[in-house]
Amino acid sequence: MATPTFYTVKEVADMLKYTTDHIHRLVREGELPHYRMGKAVRITPDQLNEWLESKRVYTKAQITRFADTRAIAK
Repeated sequence: MATPTFYTVKEVADMLKYTTDHIHRLVREGELPHYRMGKAVRITPDQLNEWLESKRVYTKAQITRFADTRAIAK
């Protein structure tokens, strides 16, 4: 079994150009998925990517393309 990679709150904050306080708030409010080991908070790359994807905003063109594709599939 491969050892999972974990990011610290500081590493996530640095990657996203957020403050550590902001990341802690997202964790505290249950917004950002994470693991807690005692007081330590750890976030896997998959958790971070999934959370980021949930925040994605699509352009009107992308929405139209998706709707057209779905209409054809039916």
